[in-house]
Amino acid sequence: MKAYVFKGKSFAEISPLLVEKYKKERREALMENGRTRKPSTINRELGILSKIFSLAIKYGITHSNPCRDIPWLPENNKRVRYLLNDEEPKLFGILNGRRKHLRSLVTVAIGTGMRRGDQLNLRWEKVDFQRDVIYVPNSKTGKDYGVPMNADVRNTLLVLRSEANGCDYVFINPKTKKPYTNLKKAFGTACRIAGIRDLHWHDLRHTFGTRLAEAGCSEATIASLWDILIRKPLGDIHTPQTALNERLLRPCVCCGKMFATNLPQQQNGCQSWQP
Repeated sequence: MKAYVFKGKSFAEISPLLVEKYKKERREALMENGRTRKPSTINRELGILSKIFSLAIKYGITHSNPCRDIPWLPENNKRVRYLLNDEEPKLFGILNGRRKHLRSLVTVAIGTGMRRGDQLNLRWEKVDFQRDVIYVPNSKTGKDYGVPMNADVRNTLLVLRSEANGCDYVFINPKTKKPYTNLKKAFGTACRIAGIRDLHWHDLRHTFGTRLAEAGCSEATIASLWDILIRKPLGDIHTPQTALNERLLRPCVCCGKMFATNLPQQQNGCQSWQP
């Protein structure tokens, strides 16, 4: 926090007007990247300054806190971005060659809404192909949460499984034989080549939520499933997971039973099963 307006000033000389001037200058000044500071950043600086004055009052150095008369800036730092329909073919169109490893990672991210850390640390023991569910160890809470697999995610994971060669982790860097640790540079380069601007890896989670709505899921289902992805443990997922899976069930043309995948049809010997 560079407070040049306060340089050489004593506590008594720093008035509310001077603090307001500091707030205005910090808000309008451009950073090295050509952008202005977010309101939350300025507010944190004002909070630090106010704390300094509070301590000074406590120890008898000064008698008033000028920051108490300064209103904080309204904060609206929420950023809403997701992969647009016309951007998806552009992105996947360049996920080949040296960027081929990103194809499966992006597919699973869009289809599950998993956090990047949870996805990169995913182990095969947590992938249930029979129930079409991924049990994800939450990196923040340490508890599992369940995410249904759609057809794209399932097919992608089946291919990766056939190439696993005994590795415990799902997404392995072929060079290091260890899980990927950072996708920021590779994903940023892919987006730049594809001509996609201002898209971050975390935005793929937003894409997942948006496409649930586009698929016709109710607001209650979306809110419940999104809540699971944010903080709820595995034991709390039954209702939203069932609600989402109901949209994936299709009747078998042979026996009329409702199945979400081909696997139960194979086990029951249905003629309509296709490998």
